[in-house]
Amino acid sequence: MKINHLPLLNGDELPARLAELTGGIADAVAELFNRHDDDAERPAIRWHSGDLHLPAFFPDEHDSHDYDYLIVDGDMIVEGCLAVSPQREDGGIVVLGRLQADTLICWGGLVVRDDVRIRHAYCSSGNDGAFVVGGI
Repeated sequence: MKINHLPLLNGDELPARLAELTGGIADAVAELFNRHDDDAERPAIRWHSGDLHLPAFFPDEHDSHDYDYLIVDGDMIVEGCLAVSPQREDGGIVVLGRLQADTLICWGGLVVRDDVRIRHAYCSSGNDGAFVVGGI
């Protein structure tokens, strides 16, 4: 699945949709999106409704990001490697369900409302990223 084919979410729709869906991770989601306060341009946000099953999620030069954030309104299940924002250190992914992946490489912001199951993980030690889990 090409993430760039998902609809772009209007910036005015974001607060209303997320307020009812984020629950205990609302503050982390707000902090993730507030990193763009100084930008004149609004961030591009892709919204996926339902569960997202992928063999891998590692955007490269053939599937580069044309968005800043991906919001998955459901579970995100990645059979292989999930790379969060390898091209943009100010982007991120919000999963409004559970996350399952074999390997996680997190250079950006990753916020998961429910549980996480990962076999191997590397999360950046810089100050621009975050990995927040609302479940266990």
